[in-house]
Amino acid sequence: MKPIFFALFLLATSLPGQTPSAPHGRQSWCLCTAKVRRTIAFADGKLYSESWIDGSNGHELQRGLRPAEFDVTWNGQEEASTDGEWSLHSAHKQPNADGSWELDLMLTHGTLEVTKSYVVFPGSSIIREWVTYKNTGPAAVDISDPQFLHIDTRLGDLNSIDLDWMTGGENRPGS
Repeated sequence: MKPIFFALFLLATSLPGQTPSAPHGRQSWCLCTAKVRRTIAFADGKLYSESWIDGSNGHELQRGLRPAEFDVTWNGQEEASTDGEWSLHSAHKQPNADGSWELDLMLTHGTLEVTKSYVVFPGSSIIREWVTYKNTGPAAVDISDPQFLHIDTRLGDLNSIDLDWMTGGENRPGS
């Protein structure tokens, strides 16, 4: 089965950097610049967004929420990154020629292999995210409802919020 790719461009300036592993198998990675600090964590078989801090004012945008980084229906069973049954196979961070940084986190659960990728562009406010789902088993599987962008926030006073976002991939007005 060919891997399925999904991509989104999300405004939130940052630059990935791995933080040291914590005790008890917990690992975290920071997508950070002076303007934003987003922390992705893996602990107890779960991958989730742990923190998202606005660097301009220091406010925590998630305030205790821990949204999943992906989910998919695999042979009729919903599999989310926060289910607690995942193994972290690898975490790879590398600089790119254009000055951006890429972080690839590969997780496995049975015959399902998932790679969640982030590319952060310094000097801009763009984090590119996508996920790859791969069947590593010999039998065909049914896959549906793939999702990769779960952002839960508690923004506070709605009158003081400016939200800028963009998605890409379509070459037409309004996309």
